[in-house]
Amino acid sequence: MHLRTLMLPLIGAIAAIPAVALAQPMMLAGPGGGPMSMPLMMIIRQVNLTQEQQTKVHQIMGSSFAQAQPLMKQLHDIQEQIADKLMSPGTVSSTDIEPLQQQENQIHQQLEEQMLSTALQIRALLTPEQLSKAAGLHSKLKSLRQQMDALVGDHGPIMFMGGPPPGF
Repeated sequence: MHLRTLMLPLIGAIAAIPAVALAQPMMLAGPGGGPMSMPLMMIIRQVNLTQEQQTKVHQIMGSSFAQAQPLMKQLHDIQEQIADKLMSPGTVSSTDIEPLQQQENQIHQQLEEQMLSTALQIRALLTPEQLSKAAGLHSKLKSLRQQMDALVGDHGPIMFMGGPPPGF
């Protein structure tokens, strides 16, 4: 139960882990419309980890979470600064926001590198049989996504049907 408690806050962050750790990446629409790879943890839960593997995954995830927390706080602070600038009186130009965007991009890059490192550490724990099962699951989920796209089309993230929300 403690493992689940730790993993839940990380699922959002782990969702951005490139699926390169298991097979070809499956791109889904992430928050803000950016690409997001299929969540590694969704597949890992299905490969029947041993108790020892679960313990090691728990340790890896705990360490990753501890490293990500300060970066996530910095990211939140920068996003607040951007919002404050955009909502401030007077003229605001892209040059006013650009330094903050650069900082935001650097933090995103650090988080992506950390998430890939975490994914590779977890992948290294898996047996060949578990990797094979994970690859099979990934392939099936990818096929399902392609079938969904064929049925309803791949229109990217749907934020508002038919355009912007009322009042814009």
